[in-house]
Amino acid sequence: MRRHPSLLALIALAMPLGVAAQSVRGVVTDAGGVPVPGVLVQLVSGDTGVVARALTDARGHYLLAGAAASTYRVRTLRIGFRPEFSAPLTLEIGREVAQAIRLSALPARLDTVRVGGRNACGRAATGPAAEAVATIWEQVRAAISATELSGTQRSVVTASLDFDRLLDEAGWRVLRQRTSVRTDGPPQPWAAPPPSSLHAFGYITAGADSTSYRAPGLDMLASTTFIDDHCFRLANGRDQATIGVVFEPTDDRRNLPEIRGTVFVDRASSELRGMEFRYVYRESPDLVDGARGSMDFARFSNGTWAISRWEIRMPIREIRSGAAGPRAARTDGASTRVVTTGVRVTGGELALAMSRGDTLFAKPPVTVRGEVRDSASGRGIGGAQLSLQGTALSTETDADGRFALTNVLPGEYALEIRTPGLDSIGTADQRDLTVTDGKEVVRYRVPSVRQVVDAMCGAAYAGRGIPGIVSGSVATLDDSAPPAGTALTLEWTDPATRVLRSASAATDAAGNFLVCGAPVGVGLVLRASADSLKATPVAIALAPEKPAEVVRLTLDRRAAPTGTVAGVVVSDSGRAVVIDAEVILPDAARSARSDSSGAFLLRDVPIGEHRVMVRRPGYGPLDAMLSVRANEVVNRRMVLARVTVLNEVVIAAGPRPLPEFEANRKLGLGVFMTRDFLATQEGRRLATVFGAVPGVRVWNNSGGKRGEFIASSRICKPAITYGPGGAIEQKCTPCFADVFVDGHHMTRRGDRFDVNSIEPADIEAIEYYRGASESPGRYRTAVGACGVLVIHTRLGKR
Repeated sequence: MRRHPSLLALIALAMPLGVAAQSVRGVVTDAGGVPVPGVLVQLVSGDTGVVARALTDARGHYLLAGAAASTYRVRTLRIGFRPEFSAPLTLEIGREVAQAIRLSALPARLDTVRVGGRNACGRAATGPAAEAVATIWEQVRAAISATELSGTQRSVVTASLDFDRLLDEAGWRVLRQRTSVRTDGPPQPWAAPPPSSLHAFGYITAGADSTSYRAPGLDMLASTTFIDDHCFRLANGRDQATIGVVFEPTDDRRNLPEIRGTVFVDRASSELRGMEFRYVYRESPDLVDGARGSMDFARFSNGTWAISRWEIRMPIREIRSGAAGPRAARTDGASTRVVTTGVRVTGGELALAMSRGDTLFAKPPVTVRGEVRDSASGRGIGGAQLSLQGTALSTETDADGRFALTNVLPGEYALEIRTPGLDSIGTADQRDLTVTDGKEVVRYRVPSVRQVVDAMCGAAYAGRGIPGIVSGSVATLDDSAPPAGTALTLEWTDPATRVLRSASAATDAAGNFLVCGAPVGVGLVLRASADSLKATPVAIALAPEKPAEVVRLTLDRRAAPTGTVAGVVVSDSGRAVVIDAEVILPDAARSARSDSSGAFLLRDVPIGEHRVMVRRPGYGPLDAMLSVRANEVVNRRMVLARVTVLNEVVIAAGPRPLPEFEANRKLGLGVFMTRDFLATQEGRRLATVFGAVPGVRVWNNSGGKRGEFIASSRICKPAITYGPGGAIEQKCTPCFADVFVDGHHMTRRGDRFDVNSIEPADIEAIEYYRGASESPGRYRTAVGACGVLVIHTRLGKR
């Protein structure tokens, strides 16, 4: 199997886990005495159920450790075989028991299982249909449990290609895509809540300004809670080789945000192939429109399991004013509506898996092959340019119209095709492209220039020569929606009469416009205006070989009277300016940041009263009003208070009680700095104090003049690059720590936190965790993988 050298360089093996006092050790073999890897072995108690689990290694060995002294049985689950139990065995304190296991059970064949029948709901379901479902679901749970347990094995390390895509509102065209390479143990697709939380609250949490779609973790899918919450029935699979187990919420969960879907199992081997699910919510169906997820599973050569591909699709919804459209839902207000403006897709795909230098799994890059032909003549079009929108991937057809697009991640894309003919009229053909394994040859027939012109300009130009065409779009300088019906005027001087002539047009609801019949070979000027907004005129020259032009105009308020807001941002101590503070005029759509001297400048501010907001991590926000008059420069001194200064509060002398800090300190999972230690660091910058902490890198901007920030020295934010032959290369950028000050999440929106904005003399205690797995639950967020810094400020001084 081919290896990827650049990925191999990212992988380092970890040390094995330790052994507990009471344990069971042995080897699992088949009927012929051959060791069997990847068998799920469980230590089962009649009273408490499963108390320990393990997977057999490449030699068939297993170790079940940490159980209390008692009597147990060893249970084996091998995909494709019925469960098998050992005779009872007794564990004594400090003793190890040897238990060899030979698999002799008959295979669980699913070839003859029929689909259909009634739903089987809960664990108490009886009858032939329930027994058939239970047989298959037992195999599903075995595979899921093995996958979950494989994720804890330090001997297996993987490299995954993660992606985050923004699709259009229809959910198929890729507008933007970010990819990265992640190297760790077997991939876990998403940070899933515990089964108890999903059971109690469901799979969606909706707030005033955001909606979170929660996906089931492996522990949930393998739990009895999932069985209790759903009904199951058998159905046809993806093809004749698979069978499907359909699950849907029980009747008593219809009023909770839930999931329904299908798990696919191989009929011959009983191996788990994949899972697809959709979100369902009776009380708010618009909330789940188009929201869904999927997972595919793979078995490695050493018998361990992993999720090979995962994806979750989440609609992006906004509240807007105006009449509702076909993809909009009205809110309580008659003049507002909720619209789907796009779809976010996050997911990933396993690229490489290794164990102690052996390649267990490797996915080759996908190449999309196809051809581009003229829809009228059927001939191949040479020199056509093809590009995947939202990515940097592109290629060109050969003389026969054939192409090959290499290094493509599986997914759904918008493919733009530009031919020499379409280029001459300033347009392109766009098609949807679904990339899977790259085996299928895709064929496209693109319209001719004549067909496009007839479609754009209508019957008035049918059968005539190609007219001059000016098309494009109108936007505003502040990215707000341009006024509907923005007027456009195309002007030129008639070369025969020297008379000024013009043609008019107006934008549609999306801001697009089209003018057909513009003169060719004459100097043109395009103007646009709407109320007090105007665009800079654009000069256009159409030629016979290119009789079309695409223009993008930007409206601004330079025609309206404006003023200027300037000033400086300082600390309330009066001793220092505040750099990199954000100054915002929200109603005027203007913002700026203070420079190294604390100064800021906002130009072209509309006249009138404006709200001004000033924000900077480590300081309390400022919210005030100011008045701007025509052609006036308004100077203001903005004073920000440090979050650690409590001038209005009088606290008795003595240290601040921090019971949660002490509890976390006893666990010993992070780095802890007490008041006694911080007292020895007074007078130093906090960044200097952190310079000696293992796993920490102090990152500064402009030599520290614009702040210093805590970043991980072990983790970087990778950017994926494809090299020759499909090799994957990675470049790193700083991965900054998540910061909390007195419980306030200072980096919630991805802001950097200047640690020097708080002095050691003002701090009672510090907690630092190298990753989200070490940090306590209240500080665990989606951006905490690069470290979590928790600062407790002093309420008083001794």
